[in-house]
Amino acid sequence: MNARDNSNTISGPTTDSSREDDASYKVGPRLSVNSLGGLAGLEEKALEGATWRGWVIGLLATAGLSLLVPYADFVMLAANFSFNSFPMLPMLLLLGLILCVNLTVYALGTRLGLKKQDLVLVCCMTTVVFAIPGVQFWTFWSTGVTAPYYYARPENRWAALLQPYLTPGFFPTDPADPNDLGPRPVEWFYSGLPPGRSIPWSAWAGPYLHWIAAVAFMYGIWFGVSALLQRRWSEHERLPFPISQVPAEMLAGFDDPTGQSKGIFSQKLFWWGVLGAFLAHGLNGLNSFFPNVPTLNLMNWNVHTKYLTEPPWKYIGALHLHIYLSIIGLTYLLSLDVAFSLWFFYWIQKFVNLTCSNVYGQETLNEAYSAQGSGGLLALVLFGFWAGRAEIKQSLYEALGLRTREEHNTNDLSPRAIWLLLLGSYAGAAAWLCWAGVDLHWALLIVMLFVLVTTGLARLIAEAGVFAMQIYNFPVHLLTAAAPPALLGGKNLMMLTIWDRMFTADWFRIASLPNILNSLHLARLTGLRSRTAMSGMAAGLTLMFALSFFTFLGLVYTNGGASNGGWFLNAYPQWECEVMAGKMAPLESWQKKVEAAQGKPIPQKEVPAVAQVDWPKLLWIGVGFVVIGGFNIARRYLFWWPHPAGYVLWMAATVDRLWFSFFLGWAMKWAVSKYGGMRFYIEMRRFFIGLVIGESLAALFWAVVAMWSGHHGTYALQMG
Repeated sequence: MNARDNSNTISGPTTDSSREDDASYKVGPRLSVNSLGGLAGLEEKALEGATWRGWVIGLLATAGLSLLVPYADFVMLAANFSFNSFPMLPMLLLLGLILCVNLTVYALGTRLGLKKQDLVLVCCMTTVVFAIPGVQFWTFWSTGVTAPYYYARPENRWAALLQPYLTPGFFPTDPADPNDLGPRPVEWFYSGLPPGRSIPWSAWAGPYLHWIAAVAFMYGIWFGVSALLQRRWSEHERLPFPISQVPAEMLAGFDDPTGQSKGIFSQKLFWWGVLGAFLAHGLNGLNSFFPNVPTLNLMNWNVHTKYLTEPPWKYIGALHLHIYLSIIGLTYLLSLDVAFSLWFFYWIQKFVNLTCSNVYGQETLNEAYSAQGSGGLLALVLFGFWAGRAEIKQSLYEALGLRTREEHNTNDLSPRAIWLLLLGSYAGAAAWLCWAGVDLHWALLIVMLFVLVTTGLARLIAEAGVFAMQIYNFPVHLLTAAAPPALLGGKNLMMLTIWDRMFTADWFRIASLPNILNSLHLARLTGLRSRTAMSGMAAGLTLMFALSFFTFLGLVYTNGGASNGGWFLNAYPQWECEVMAGKMAPLESWQKKVEAAQGKPIPQKEVPAVAQVDWPKLLWIGVGFVVIGGFNIARRYLFWWPHPAGYVLWMAATVDRLWFSFFLGWAMKWAVSKYGGMRFYIEMRRFFIGLVIGESLAALFWAVVAMWSGHHGTYALQMG
């Protein structure tokens, strides 16, 4: 909990002499202890395990998601369930389970044997798996291993530029003879299964087993990092984890034996929030079926091209006014200084555009913003590890048996298990890359970069709730800034790029580590043992990766192929291959020039970009790192100094679309905190959580309508 946000701080009892200055005293009766139960994280919870019922429901829900998500997102094009880190479907599943249990209690006087920890386990399991059969894994892996073959043409020379660097056995391939009547797994994946032919499962099984080993090692790293950081982030730094607050609030008072704690479902403001969000999207959804129905304009694109057409205002860059109700709701759950930072630094960026864009060009500035944000992200992580060095050191000593394990950690994984998992998985991930043809030193470095970047993303989502951000500096981009493609070599560059894309999942808009940490924080808030939560997540992941092999490939092959599956399965892989070929062609020419030179020096002006260190990018990365260091120092001595989250988000192009919702969420919270007092703040908190749930319900409703009616690509609501 951030000390700067007075609206999140509960003050002690006031004396009679201070009541005149106490705003919360003026708005109504004082708060009882029970009325504070809705503020997630304030209560001490006794940690318990889950019953077999929770495990069964969680595994059944995982199986259902393995079919629903790819069908809705890529066959019917009716939803965006897997397009960002917000667990929309797990939230709605939890809502349905709670309402179902409450109805049975009312009608039959029984809870069906379910307790709160069962529902938490279901939520944790589904939160980490819901996007795997969609954008998080299958779309990027399936196209990454097939597009270099399917889209290769004589005119693009991809067969010569890309295919020689693809390690045999790691990729499904078609017969070389076009007249061969055998299965053609790659061609049919894009064009659809011909009549009378069966899905070529065996052609995919070998490559899938190769790559799933890499997935297992990376998840091992993420589980290890989560176990190492979750106590510090949850209890010591008290990060808000706004996404986790939503299910925690829904579960408040679920199994209170006294019946004194009123849950959120008894609060009218919550239902007003749900209704308002649902009706707002209801009009827009109806318009997609009946064009005469008026719409509520929530998306206002390119305001700058309509109203800012003269200098200097035309240099401001892209300006959109989008209203994402879920973003507004989650921003209300942040501390005020973090919420302020998210939109304030966006306008600092616009000011820089106004003064510098006509001199340096917008593209140059955008590259500088992205690099600064990436440097800031790395600094955020490294300074965070430094701040938590005492806990990390304690954990390492306990793992080595040099110190006795602290008593309060007995419900978590043991330090020895954490470090064995972390180091063993790191070694395994590097060894897998070597098996795939990557040199050991590059493998060790790229895995470390990936861990740092994903940890930074998890920190931003835990502290700022920015679940929909996209960043364009992938770990392989950071690596090639210092080690250009000519130094890496074609084989290393090609295999590292495919491995990198498999885990970056739509420019990191959906990443695994943030969801694992959110789930562990939810478990801690609601009284589920961390070991139980982690075991449940591991079981859910195992089942999802097993089932999604059949559900995703089966749906794609039998519904017209990936060419009908939207941008992710069609346009994206072609674009990605074009980018790689654009690097491989000059790299091939440079290698021939170096061989022809026979050791003689080559003039600097003849050295292509693929053989040069990207010094401007490294400079801006360094600037971002130093700026975050300055922020850390300034915030120690200047209470008014802004939070750095908004500056780090300079790396994310999606801030252009999100800033206005950040601003609205901050403005509403500021007004409520300043003029309403603590009691009104808590009541309005339920309203904003209602907005999040209402927008999720609207997304599911219109997806179901589209699938039921057979209308492809109708109102596919995307949260953020």
